[in-house]
Amino acid sequence: LVPATVIAEQPVAVIWEIQNQGTSVTNASWTDSIYLSEDDAAGDDLRLGVVQSSGTLLTEESRRFTNQVIFPAGKSGARFLAVAANSSGSVFEGMNYGNNTNIAEAAFTIQAADLVVDSVVIEPATGLFGGEFEVTFTVRNQGTAAAVLPWETRVLVLHEPNNFSSATLLLHEPAAAVLNPGATDTRTVGVTIPVKEGAAEGSYQIAVVADGYDDVGEGVETNNARFASVTLTLPPMPDLAVTGIQAPTDALPNSSFALSWTTTN
Repeated sequence: LVPATVIAEQPVAVIWEIQNQGTSVTNASWTDSIYLSEDDAAGDDLRLGVVQSSGTLLTEESRRFTNQVIFPAGKSGARFLAVAANSSGSVFEGMNYGNNTNIAEAAFTIQAADLVVDSVVIEPATGLFGGEFEVTFTVRNQGTAAAVLPWETRVLVLHEPNNFSSATLLLHEPAAAVLNPGATDTRTVGVTIPVKEGAAEGSYQIAVVADGYDDVGEGVETNNARFASVTLTLPPMPDLAVTGIQAPTDALPNSSFALSWTTTN
């Protein structure tokens, strides 16, 4: 037994019952396995956990179990619960293992948050490295469960298109409140885009990533980012030069001598 609707990543009480339809078992130990299935047929299912049990089960005797189970957000949607009794085979049942697994007749629904970035606007759209910009973004929870705190949104500049390994973090903005299904949160933040060694003038991507540190269990974990473009140019840079080096024409080994030069910008 499992509730018709559960929240992902939260403990849920699951109830199942096993019955000994064979000869009596005395002072036995066995393991029951709990599975999550995408359909009402056993096979290729996700094992959520195991429960160790022991004791005596007489013929036709039943025992009911209750255990806390956490359902993964990545499996949100309609699912079936299955329990396999004596899954370790520690209780010898001869040829009677074929009825050890039972799948619930009715599906239940796993609800999970799903944070997406609806829009990103950067102003000005053209500026200098080292300059200040305003980024306005809207995060929406398109999932079926609330996105509970804490979680943060990251703002980054990508130095190579679509390559987060090249990114520089500009800002991380903590969420201020729980974001319920269908709700949005719009923010405007100020950022400074630093000059990176070897940076070239041109178009760069500004990435806004909801749940930037994967704090929220989501039904989909691959749709958190959205991009905007900004054109960056280099500001006037220093140009240091050394001139007028003066040194003696002769010097003794391991002895000091006067050396002078001029540095100009």
